[in-house]
Amino acid sequence: MFKGLYEKLPDLTAYLDRLNLTEAPTPDLEGLNRLIYAHQCMIPFENLDICEKQIPISLNIEDLYEKIILRKRGGYCFELNALFHSLLAACGFQVIPCTARIVRGKDYVALPLHRANLVALDQKYYFCDVGYGGAQPAQGVPVEDGWEGTAKGHTFGITQLKDNWWLLSQRIQGELVPIISFSAAPMDPVDFIPANYYASTSPDSVFTTRRFLNRRTPEGSISIHGNTFSRVSHHQKTEQPITSDEEFQNILDTHFNMNY
Repeated sequence: MFKGLYEKLPDLTAYLDRLNLTEAPTPDLEGLNRLIYAHQCMIPFENLDICEKQIPISLNIEDLYEKIILRKRGGYCFELNALFHSLLAACGFQVIPCTARIVRGKDYVALPLHRANLVALDQKYYFCDVGYGGAQPAQGVPVEDGWEGTAKGHTFGITQLKDNWWLLSQRIQGELVPIISFSAAPMDPVDFIPANYYASTSPDSVFTTRRFLNRRTPEGSISIHGNTFSRVSHHQKTEQPITSDEEFQNILDTHFNMNY
């Protein structure tokens, strides 16, 4: 029933072309960071199938490959990080899925409605995320208590919590702001079926009620939240309202390279 979750990547070359990479990087930390940054820049986070058309979200690798690579769409965490898992494996990395919670701005224990990946390198794990609809590390983050590092102008830190859970924070105006908590316990692709179903169908899910798009750029990022288009360039943010479907599609074409 769930065999499609475990299929191998159909075509490595086509995926690398989508990332604007000419060859597979070596399975080391430098190669991992190249893949993460390219993915964040070239493939957008987006929930349009969920919010606009209420289309069921398949996590089968062939379906994700057809949508994201062949049709040049994006996806949300359960899609992007599942397909990224298959890319990492095809490039020779040792990778396992991990479950996470979005904790930024929350004063309660949130449902674990986020998927990321852990890559084993040099006898340690690195947290890797290409499916968060906001600022995310442009590199693999060592799962190491007290670690702090800066990449592409953003600083993040890691803190060990309890019961094998860890906290990823971002340094904003000098303060470490909690962003994501994640478990280092190995997960299986099938474990994300219930969370994906809830996130993509429940009226209480943020993804069913508002459209979200985000893509990293060399200067910062671009995003759509509801009917607002935002650009961050060198830490300066500008916003403009989206006043029509035609304008929305023009922004998708021009800034996200998407025809939806």
